[in-house]
Amino acid sequence: MSSELKVDTISEKTSASGVTVDGVLIKDGLVDGVDVSTLSVDTNGFVLLDTLTASNSATLISDNFVDDTKYNSYRIVCENILPSANNPNMLVVFRQGGASGSDITGTYRGAKYRIGLNTTANNTNYSAQSGTNYIEWTYGLRNPSTTSKFNGVYDFFPNSSDGGSTHFNGAFIVVSATNNGDIYFWNSSGIYYSSTNCTGLKWYMGNGNIESGQIYIYGIKK
Repeated sequence: MSSELKVDTISEKTSASGVTVDGVLIKDGLVDGVDVSTLSVDTNGFVLLDTLTASNSATLISDNFVDDTKYNSYRIVCENILPSANNPNMLVVFRQGGASGSDITGTYRGAKYRIGLNTTANNTNYSAQSGTNYIEWTYGLRNPSTTSKFNGVYDFFPNSSDGGSTHFNGAFIVVSATNNGDIYFWNSSGIYYSSTNCTGLKWYMGNGNIESGQIYIYGIKK
């Protein structure tokens, strides 16, 4: 025998305690402490965790989005990124410490390759690269030009309680700032080979600021 209960309002029995349904606490607009109105989930299991918008920004930082109990990896989408200077590299630093994040310092390793889309010149592999306290996220961005804003997609695997090392791999297309408008496809990879847990990311330009654009961070559900 089934039954149905219809009510307009369910009130807390104890003031400010919320209401628990099947072990899930609903309180003050939160579900188990999470503001679900800020989450966007598509049918492929991608959850929008953060959106960063540049406005002549010295840095873009997202701390504390890593949660290895919910996500197996992360997708970083860069949309219409424009530097304030011409020909800078966009750099990335891994972060630690959760909400009170700080940079992970040390030697970062990386590798990249470049393929011309309108030229066969300057097709190049860049291997065994290193940087102190950072690694290149992109190369040779261009300003000013509305047709050469940087767009790219990256897969990000932070070291967490499961162990391993923090690394990323991404692909992007840029109009070269130094080679007469040649167009290049790049693949970029970077790693911090350490057991240090990573909980966030920071981006900045090697020269100048991030004039405009957005970075979207998605968690890929387990």
